[in-house]
Amino acid sequence: MAAPTQRLPRGIRNNNPGNLRSACDSRYHTTREDGFARFRTPHDGLVNLAACARSFYYRHHLTTVSDFINRYAPPTENQTADYVAFVARYLRISPALVAKEPMRLDRLWRMVDLMRAIIAMENGPTPQRYSVGGEWFGPCELSLAINDHINADIGEQSRSHADAGSEQ
Repeated sequence: MAAPTQRLPRGIRNNNPGNLRSACDSRYHTTREDGFARFRTPHDGLVNLAACARSFYYRHHLTTVSDFINRYAPPTENQTADYVAFVARYLRISPALVAKEPMRLDRLWRMVDLMRAIIAMENGPTPQRYSVGGEWFGPCELSLAINDHINADIGEQSRSHADAGSEQ
């Protein structure tokens, strides 16, 4: 039997498994609850987590677990050292290398592992118990969310190039 909604972790209640403060992908409308984004569907929340991770990694060059998590979960709000250690274990990165070894998020399976680590840290060790059929946080759903974000970015870039060409 499912737990009452108010007893669910905030990330699950808000369809925001990464507990993002706002949408990282502006194509997804959000509302806010207690300072955190609330997405229309679980998939929208996963796409936004992928967008945030890709932005931190590619735009802000936060390529190590330590750099990434210190921005994602700052020490002013979190036990960041514990968060870094938790994610490093998920990614199989030695604690001695969390500030040196790149996460290699250009590999889909590494991005999936990072997202699963964040989801587990934000919602408890077994967030899949809140899903239908246990697949809300499965590798297939996470891969689909990552690909949806990438494909939307490609489509937006294509439209921007087409618009720029028509202005000439």
